Amino acid sequence: VFNNTPFGFWEVNLIALVYNAQDQLLAIGEGKIDNFLFRQKRSINIGLGYLDLTEDEEIRVEIIPQVNILDKNNILYL
Repeated sequence: VFNNTPFGFWEVNLIALVYNAQDQLLAIGEGKIDNFLFRQKRSINIGLGYLDLTEDEEIRVEIIPQVNILDKNNILYL
């Protein structure tokens, strides 16, 4: 995950949505990043439970960041 904003954040919640080739939702997962600095790149593991997929099955993963940018207490000032 890359923070491509001019701000750092104390906390960013992430929602992961996994879809199959027919755009059917297969799984939802949630993760959190603390102290996410501006222009920082982070790796994160998000648990999705058990997915019964074949090796050649095509999937699409969508990551949705959730951050309250209107809460000044969530902005990480350096």
